[in-house]
Order: sequence, then structure tokens, then C-alpha cells
Amino acid sequence: AYEVKSTTRVKPPFLKDAALQYYIITNSGLNLKDFFLTHLNNQYIRRGELDVHQLFIHYSLLNDIKELQGEIKEKTAELKAVLNNKLMPAIEIGDHCDNPYHCDFYGFCSEGIVVEDPDYGTAYIDQNAIKEFLGQLEYPLYYIDFETWMTAVPQMSGHWPYRQVCFQFSLHIQRTPNAEPEHKYYLAEGVDSPSLVFLENLLGVLGNHGTVLVYNKAFENTRLKELMREHPQHQDAVEQVIDRVVDLMAPFRKNYRLPEMQGSYSIKHVLPALVPELSYDDLTISNGGDASSAFYNLKNETDPVKVQETRDALLEYCGLDTFAMVKLLEKLINNSILHN
Repeated sequence: AYEVKSTTRVKPPFLKDAALQYYIITNSGLNLKDFFLTHLNNQYIRRGELDVHQLFIHYSLLNDIKELQGEIKEKTAELKAVLNNKLMPAIEIGDHCDNPYHCDFYGFCSEGIVVEDPDYGTAYIDQNAIKEFLGQLEYPLYYIDFETWMTAVPQMSGHWPYRQVCFQFSLHIQRTPNAEPEHKYYLAEGVDSPSLVFLENLLGVLGNHGTVLVYNKAFENTRLKELMREHPQHQDAVEQVIDRVVDLMAPFRKNYRLPEMQGSYSIKHVLPALVPELSYDDLTISNGGDASSAFYNLKNETDPVKVQETRDALLEYCGLDTFAMVKLLEKLINNSILHN
């Protein structure tokens, strides 16, 4: 049995793995009545006690993997020939080394080969597109960032497998152009803190007008819609916030590129390229995955000093995310003024 996160039909290379296992088992003299997949049901929402019968979905792969047995038999003969060969195959390294999986022998085969640094091209800035982006912003500006935790098994009512549970936000507010940003934040007391508390704290500081800036709006908007469905009494307020959201990542995807960004528009690459004085490198917590794990694991921490140290580190990390957005927008504005 395998665990996957989707209810979609199984596709290669996973299906070929299953077919290979079926081939090995049946050719070892064992007869299999069925070969099935068990995976988490991403449509299951926990209500009260956990229902493991609804948490998992099972379906048979038998017919699909039987269709692949001829291909597996042919490939097996090729692999046996390779094993019997006393010489290493004369195959150059290439894209096939990572298809369908990264090859364990890549380090051996690439030893001594010098890989040149990739060419990330020259700087490209579309001034008209940047001006158009800036023209849609309305002060006050609210720079917002969420942090979440998730688990495979729903921890409490209202959760589903791998639900992104919001536990923290950082907010920098810039009332007028060139104004010093004000910092506000929320950090839940623990994993069992009600999502309603998160949402009401957020709505309480976002005001009723002005642009809400995020970096990758698909993430924040999805979380807002989930919170809205969970707490329909706040539907109008959440919808108004969503209508005000503008994605600061957008100009860096196509219209503002520097070689120092290394071909990426992730804030972790854009920030050192444009604002090198700001860095995540020296932070105790320096990425979202670590933030999620650190917060979730606090439920097992009994030392109050360590708890406070972790909470301080979480506040520092999330605060940098939104302050970084302030500085990135400042760079876009200054660039636009310079070329006006």
C-alpha cells in the first residue's frame, strides 16, 4: 500500500513501480488476488472523533498493472543483461539521470566533470509594465504574510488531510508614500488555537480600504477563502479583503529580472538581488517549512525559555517577510521615478 495526497488516477512512474512489484511477487511463486492503492481522502473533513474509514480511500490497480506486465518483462531482460555486463555502460550524463527519479549513481558518473555556472542572462526591466503595476496601488498599503502548519491526519474538527492551518501573520502598514511602516502581528498560542481568533485579529488590522500586498497571492487568497467558508459570518469582510489583494510577485515573474535573481522570482532570490542588506541567512528560522515545524513542535516543549526563544524567532522570520516586501516595492517605485 502506498500513500499519496491526491484522489486523481495513478500515473507513471508510480504505476510502473507497482507493476514491477507485482511482477516480482508473482514470479516468486505467489499468487495475488488483488493489488490495491490506499491513500488519504482529501475530501474527508473531520467532525468530532477521527473516522479512519473515511480518512482513507482504497481502489484496485490490478487491471492497470497487468497491462504493463509485458513491458516489465522486456525491461527485466534488459536489466539482467546490464548486471551481467562486466563493463560500465557508456552513457553520458544528461536529463535522463533525473527521469523518472534522480539516479543514485549520478555523483559517481559526474565525478571530475566541471559544470559551468548557468547563464541567467542580462537585466530586463519593462518600465511600462512596472508603471502599470504601481498605478493600481492605493494607500494605505498593507503588506501581509501568513505562516501555516499542516499534518497528514486531521488534528481536530474542521481539518482535512494536509490542511494549511494559519497560525501567524505579519503585517506592515504604510499609511502614505515614504511613511515609516507600522508593524503588527499575530502568533497563535498553540496548534489548538481557534482559526476564528486568527481571522478576527487579521480583519481587525486590515482596515476597510487600501491595497493588501502579498507575495504569491494564490497562497494567501486560498487560505482566506478557507477561513471564509469555515466562518461564514465574516464572508463579506473576507471577500472585501480578497478584492483588495495585489500580488507583489507579479512584476518579478516577467517584467523585472536581474542576473542576480538566478532565474527565480522567489522572494528568497529577489530580496538579495535588490536589497542585499537584508538577509534570511542569519535568522534562527529562515524559511516557511522550518517555521511550520518549529511552531507545531512547540506543543511538546516544556521549557518556557525555549518556547519563548522559538516564538521570538518566528516573529523575526515572518516580520522580515513583510518588511522585505516594503523594501522591494520601494525599489520598484524608485526605479520608476528614475526612468520617468
